[in-house]
Amino acid sequence: MEVPIPQRLTHPHPLVVRLREVSTPHRRSSSDPTELGYDYRSGYRANKPRETLRGLDVSRSTLQRALRVVQALIDESRRRGYEIRESKPSPSRVTEIEIVIQDHGFAIGISEKEGGLRLWLPQAYGGRRQWNDGPRGLIESKLRDMLASLEARARELEERRLAWEEEERRREVARQRAIEHARERYAEAFRVEVLKREVEAARFASDIRTYCKELRALIPA
Repeated sequence: MEVPIPQRLTHPHPLVVRLREVSTPHRRSSSDPTELGYDYRSGYRANKPRETLRGLDVSRSTLQRALRVVQALIDESRRRGYEIRESKPSPSRVTEIEIVIQDHGFAIGISEKEGGLRLWLPQAYGGRRQWNDGPRGLIESKLRDMLASLEARARELEERRLAWEEEERRREVARQRAIEHARERYAEAFRVEVLKREVEAARFASDIRTYCKELRALIPA
């Protein structure tokens, strides 16, 4: 069963509203084409407002379609109990829309290439990172596969996190045992040192008594 795609953005998610604002394509300016950052390949470009949310890199003709795809992903993700959030800013102050699965955030983006849309994971490394319009269907038909990929990534990351936590727990147990063993060795060494001093004191006292006895024997009665 495919993920349902809204026909219209009647109740868009707040991040979709912002995404639409920062992704609005601009026509070429007749006075100064460079003022708007005109892209001579497509004729349009994404806005560069003060907001840091990354816009959709698409043309005017595909913007609404791309926004509906994002809304569909958000709706399906929320239906599955996943959180939708804006990521923390990158060093370049750019944020992304993230789908959060098991506390792991996955940024999503849509761009356009040769008239087709590409759904991709900007911050993913390894594994499948993009789904494209093509002979096997449009990206709208591949949203379930994309979410399944994110869920698999989340499971893998969670397994790694749990394994790391278990390893850290074992290291902490070993460290505490080493500390306790060191304390026991120190306590034992301290007890031995105290006993040694007590024996030496007892010997010294015995030697003093013997010496005094010998002195008394030398003194005439």
